[in-house]
Amino acid sequence: MTKNEVENLIKRYCYVSDAIQKGLSTAKFYKGNRKKVVNITEEIIKVCELIELIYKSETDENIKLMIKYMLEGQSDVYIIGVLPFEKNSYYLHKKAFFQKVYSCCISKDLVSFEEILKERIA
Repeated sequence: MTKNEVENLIKRYCYVSDAIQKGLSTAKFYKGNRKKVVNITEEIIKVCELIELIYKSETDENIKLMIKYMLEGQSDVYIIGVLPFEKNSYYLHKKAFFQKVYSCCISKDLVSFEEILKERIA
């Protein structure tokens, strides 16, 4: 799984987790008047479990709310308006959350060594 795939999964988490709970093999939804289909694999189920673990282990209430709203599919504008974060601070926390999920995926061998080497440093 690539870093971009992990980020896209987080952004579409509300649709994917709903399909997993219903026992479906694909998650079908519309984004920007375009139909999107995500095949539910064991890898995707494991990533969703990691996301839930990270959410449950978070101790800061504002960060926990931010993650909750992101996983519900709320827009960045809504989250910034509801939570006591400035725009820059919100995007730093969001990026840190994405990185934490990706790091957990690496630790669970969901990301190949070659994929890690392909990542740009700068």
